[in-house]
Amino acid sequence: MGAVTALLYLQGCTFIKAVVLDSPFASFKSLVHDMAAKITKIPSIIVNAAYKLLKSTVKTKAKFNLSDLNPEKAVPFLTVPAFFVVGVDDNIIPVQHTFSLF
Repeated sequence: MGAVTALLYLQGCTFIKAVVLDSPFASFKSLVHDMAAKITKIPSIIVNAAYKLLKSTVKTKAKFNLSDLNPEKAVPFLTVPAFFVVGVDDNIIPVQHTFSLF
């Protein structure tokens, strides 16, 4: 999640001149759906319901919105060069997540 943290922090940042990002996910929601599809046979409608419950619980207890973990929305506002590194055999973050950030 370090790459995602960097992407979210860098919006409008002026003192960092370049960044290397290792396997960022496109959005937390899409990562949850991809991981669920990969390791379970749970229908996406159930995954959606579980995600909404998780999102609500986190918002209530941690005062944080999981929808804010969305690098796809942050990338257009980057003002520094970014070098994306991704492994084609990554078992956690699918390559498509990094590709969608271009």
